[in-house]
Amino acid sequence: MDECHHGAAQTVEDVIGAAKARYVYGLTATPKREDGLEKKVFMQFGPIRFRYTAKERAQKQGIAHYVYPRFTRLVSPIDLKITEANRGSIFDMNTYETVYEKDLLEANKDIVISSPGLNQSKVNAFIRLIKQRQESGVKLTIVTLDPEGYPEEKIEDTRLLVRLLRDNAINVHLKEHMHEHFAIIDDEIVWYGSMNLLSRAKADDNLMRVKNKEAAIELFEITFG
Repeated sequence: MDECHHGAAQTVEDVIGAAKARYVYGLTATPKREDGLEKKVFMQFGPIRFRYTAKERAQKQGIAHYVYPRFTRLVSPIDLKITEANRGSIFDMNTYETVYEKDLLEANKDIVISSPGLNQSKVNAFIRLIKQRQESGVKLTIVTLDPEGYPEEKIEDTRLLVRLLRDNAINVHLKEHMHEHFAIIDDEIVWYGSMNLLSRAKADDNLMRVKNKEAAIELFEITFG
């Protein structure tokens, strides 16, 4: 089954249960689900037998890869102003942290982070890191999934993390559904990709960094309307 991360759905469960095949294989680029229901997927298909990341594929192909950001509105390529410096700014879980934290610590006005997931260690580290910028007047906003939408065993822990952020004077905007992973610093520096910036990163997660006000405006429109 392709896109087998949908195996947590009742319809898929019924179909797989009715299949008479001796072996059932699943393919997916996203075995980890934001709602925590990947356990049901593993019950349907068994454990992961083989991984092949986009980074490994790119290395094997030997072809340079460049990412040019596009969101929902049509933006002139001239207005986007992607420079040579921006064009190569692609990071993975092992390379982004130093540059990302430097951007956070140099913020002068505001920081907006959209991270569907939260975990204790990342939230605590963020609060410690950003304390000095807060004291200098930088406004912080976190967009994340409403804890009430989590699996029952994760609801209370996520509520406590939301409360911890708010207790540290961070504005938290809860959403019932969301998929965007990004950070916007001073309405101009944009980090965008597949990584939960306040939760666990995965080996195949990537982030791009661009300095572009138009891209920031588009993400604000997607997130806040």
